[in-house]
Amino acid sequence: EHGDTIVFLHQVIPGAADRSYGLQVASLAGVPDEVIVIAKAKLAQLENKADRMIAQNNEQTQLSLELPTDHPIIGELKEMNLNQTTPLDALTLLDKLKNKYT
Repeated sequence: EHGDTIVFLHQVIPGAADRSYGLQVASLAGVPDEVIVIAKAKLAQLENKADRMIAQNNEQTQLSLELPTDHPIIGELKEMNLNQTTPLDALTLLDKLKNKYT
């Protein structure tokens, strides 16, 4: 404390913190230790649940690079004679497919 104000010994910078300090602040503010212990246990449960949900979501949203064999793009690619395709022909085809299927 300095007069009627509090002087912090660390600088606050813009941006997100890498973790929450709420429980430490609560402890410094005099919240009983029993409450802090319960809150820590609840926080651990929530973090574990969040980690599991994130892992499950990542598994579900994993993109497959395989196209179904009946996809129209496959048919168009099979029609190409790669031995006679110029780089310009390939770029033109990619542009055509992009415009057609997006």
